[in-house]
Amino acid sequence: MIKHSHTHTQRLRNNWIFHPRFAYKLIGCLSMAFVLGVLGAVAMYLYASVMSETSEYRKNFNNGYTQSRDFFEKNELLLAGMIKDVDFVSRSTDSVSHSERKSFYFESLPALDGRKGVLRLSAQTRQELRESNVNIIYMDRTTGAARYVLKSNPKQSDQLKAVSEKLSDVDALSHAGNGPRVFQLGAGSEKKSYIFEPISPRLMPNAWLGLEVPHAHVQASIMTEMNAAPELGIKYLILDENGRMVSGVPELELRSHRNNDFLQVLSRKGDGFASYGAPVFKLSFKKELGGRQRWIVYYASYSDVLWQIRYSMVFGFLFFAVSVVSAFVVMRYVKHAVFLPAQEQAAQLIEREAFNRTMLKLAPVGICVFNRESGALLVQSEKAKAMLASYVEMGGCRASLRDFFMSIPLAEGEAPYRTGVTTFTTNENTPRYIRISLAELQYNDQPVLFCSFVDDSERRNAELMQASAKEAADEANAAKSTFLAMMSHEIRTPLYGVLGTLELLANTALLPQQRGYLSTIEHSSSNLLHIIDDILDFSKIEASQLTLELGQFNLIELAQFVGKSFVSLARKKGVELYCCLQPDLPLFIGDRNRLQQVLNNLLSNAVKFT
Repeated sequence: MIKHSHTHTQRLRNNWIFHPRFAYKLIGCLSMAFVLGVLGAVAMYLYASVMSETSEYRKNFNNGYTQSRDFFEKNELLLAGMIKDVDFVSRSTDSVSHSERKSFYFESLPALDGRKGVLRLSAQTRQELRESNVNIIYMDRTTGAARYVLKSNPKQSDQLKAVSEKLSDVDALSHAGNGPRVFQLGAGSEKKSYIFEPISPRLMPNAWLGLEVPHAHVQASIMTEMNAAPELGIKYLILDENGRMVSGVPELELRSHRNNDFLQVLSRKGDGFASYGAPVFKLSFKKELGGRQRWIVYYASYSDVLWQIRYSMVFGFLFFAVSVVSAFVVMRYVKHAVFLPAQEQAAQLIEREAFNRTMLKLAPVGICVFNRESGALLVQSEKAKAMLASYVEMGGCRASLRDFFMSIPLAEGEAPYRTGVTTFTTNENTPRYIRISLAELQYNDQPVLFCSFVDDSERRNAELMQASAKEAADEANAAKSTFLAMMSHEIRTPLYGVLGTLELLANTALLPQQRGYLSTIEHSSSNLLHIIDDILDFSKIEASQLTLELGQFNLIELAQFVGKSFVSLARKKGVELYCCLQPDLPLFIGDRNRLQQVLNNLLSNAVKFT
């Protein structure tokens, strides 16, 4: 259905989409969307950088834990092995020769019935302990006595009293039963790490054996992997079974509010990697160090992580700033170079659409466009609206003109298909002849069938009338030819009788004057026969049945015969007729009668118009 073009154009012009402010608002929205998109991309880039750096931290945490675990397990196994090797013998009866081992005797306790505990160490073990600067301490909790069983460096100062007091404090707070007790004492280069275990809770209930290890060795085993990448800022601490810090970096020894929060969080956290936000802001990795007696924790501050991705952050912020400036410049250019011209083009498009609709309305032919897939009518002119209501004969039944159009197979890009069809209306059965042209096209990104058709009934009827008149004329002409042929045959029959009688009369005795008259009658009768033959030839020509009859003939005799036929006519006109031929001409092959007709026509015209 075609609406009034002016109304349609006015409706589009009043639409808010075509208002200039809408273009400006749209530009602003696009700019904001672009900036937000860039901001999101930068955020995702920084997030990926943080995750990548976090993975690097996790890898270092795991590597450091593996080394520290091996170190602590080695010392625990060494201490457990020595305690297992402790014998309880009487010194007087200890007659076993230990040429390679040195015996270290402990105090006799009532539970031993006068026996003493003895620890025998091989020379190799003693040498390894001295090289590692590891000391063995024996502690009697009953008397508070403590002494070195093996001291790697005799000049090294001892802090046995402090060790005894610290062990008592640690043991009082421990819930580990007979498990090991771990603590630290000292400061600076004199700082030592200690690990103690009871020798025999049954035979020597308050006797403890321990290892004194330089804290530098402990720290080296824990921080070897971290020292390879000091820029990561990774630190560590060791917690006891109650979550209290046994060993760590000096910064956590300061009882700040943030450090206390971190330690409390760690005491509640299980094993594994964790990330803590406010107020801690740290990454941590917590793992057990033997029998759930203590934990080692590797951690790093968020500030260290951010420092590692500082170049990524700078790049991200610069990219965001450049993108914002670029968005402003591009959108300003787009506004002046694209949107405003597009708005003008939209106005021109409205005018062209109105023009096209008016042209469709006033077009003298029917124009319509169908969707090739669904058959929906997309566009139609006023003429098409009336003609589409007609029907055509298809397969013995009537079908709509639309169905007829859709049934014609076409391919996109082919030359227009043109044909004609007879239609009928619903109100009357008067046939109308419509000439159509069809083409397969693309319209609004969909395959369509473009149809152009016009009512050609008047021209068709005129052609039919002209064909009928031509057919009648052909029939009349054929009847005339038939009549002439019949009359020629009818005339030739008595004419042959006349010619035969004249031939018989010529054989009788006649006066010279009579013979001259007879000769003239014979020539005239012969000419009449030739005229009748010409009429028959004309009939044969119209019937396309004229053929040449070839044969030998004497051209001199033919010329003399034709010349004598026109002697009397030449005398009447006062024209002299000469026939000059060579007497020795050979015989010719051809149609003598047709050649005679040609010569008769030529001489007749020559005599008449000379």
